[in-house]
Amino acid sequence: MPPARVVRLPRESRPKRLLPAADLRRLIDAADPITRAHILLGVNCAFGSTDLTELRDVHLSGGWVVLPRRKTGVPRRCPLWPETAEAVAVARRSRPAPANPADADRVFLTVTGRPLKRWKERAGGKAGERGDSVADGWNRLCTSLGVESPGSFYVLRHVFRTVADELPDRPAIDLIMGHHDRSQAAAYRERISDERLINVAKYVNLW
Repeated sequence: MPPARVVRLPRESRPKRLLPAADLRRLIDAADPITRAHILLGVNCAFGSTDLTELRDVHLSGGWVVLPRRKTGVPRRCPLWPETAEAVAVARRSRPAPANPADADRVFLTVTGRPLKRWKERAGGKAGERGDSVADGWNRLCTSLGVESPGSFYVLRHVFRTVADELPDRPAIDLIMGHHDRSQAAAYRERISDERLINVAKYVNLW
């Protein structure tokens, strides 16, 4: 492995993966109903395109989304803002018929009834990305409004974490994001109250 300094230098030279709140509001206001739901879940719950692809009806209940992160399998629990819950409901009603019956309970599908993000097998059994409708829609919207987005749709995870980290509650923020807490304290922590998670979500919403 190269020294940590060598790894850090290229990262420090890249633009910060952030968007001003004003730009996010412009994007939300101008988006079609499906993309609006995507963006709100992105900044409310730090969802990426894979999370939106994996989201199924069973993961939504009573204004909350409970969906383990596919990348790590770490549990994740997030309270939805009222506007996010409404946007998801609107998008769900206009969802096309699934091309595959196995996708019947996916909250989001493409206009052809397929999962938002598709993978194909690479040599050695590794999955390679074949298509990402979330990123495509995000890029088109940003271009139409003249908004520069560093990091494509995934920038919203960076936005959520940066804003939420102004609160002194890392365990609650980690649970919403699906980040694995390797600290000794996490080994003894048996639960995180809903109030703490709601407090984080409200803080980002006010921002």
